[in-house]
Amino acid sequence: MAIVIHDATIVTVDDADTVLHGGAVAVEGSRIAAIGPSAQVLAAYPGAERIDGSGRAVLPGFANTHTHLVLTIARGIYEDLRRYWMVTFDSGSNIGKLYRRQDEIGTPYCVTVDFQSLDDKQVTVRDRDSMQQERVPIADLRFWFEDKLNFY
Repeated sequence: MAIVIHDATIVTVDDADTVLHGGAVAVEGSRIAAIGPSAQVLAAYPGAERIDGSGRAVLPGFANTHTHLVLTIARGIYEDLRRYWMVTFDSGSNIGKLYRRQDEIGTPYCVTVDFQSLDDKQVTVRDRDSMQQERVPIADLRFWFEDKLNFY
C-alpha cells in the first residue's frame, strides 16, 4: 500500500534544488514513487494512506540520511584527531579490506564508526598488533589516544 504525504513543503535534492510548496510525496514500500503538486500525486494514488503534511517540511532526498550521518560523524572525528596526530580517513571499502589496507601501511589503531555509534555514541577502536577491539565513547576518544600514544 502506498503512503502519500500531502500539502507539505517538499525540499528535494535534485540538480535545481527544487522546493515544492503544497507538494506531496508518494512512497510505495521503501521507495519514493512520486513527488509533485499535492493534487496531482493524490489523484495518481487514490487508495493511498494519506498523511497531512501541512506546516511541515519533507526532505525525501535524505531517505538514506542514516548512512550520511555515520560518514559525517566519522569525518568529524577525523577532523578532531588530525589536529593532534597523523591520521587518515578511509571509507572506500568493506571493513575487512579497510583494516588490511591500514595494517599494510603500519597504522597502529583504526577507528570504526558504525550504525551502532548512532545509538550508543561510541566507536570501535581496533589495535593492529593485538587485533583487540574496544568500544570507546566518542567524547573520550582523544583522551583514549592520548593515554595510548603518550611516549614520554
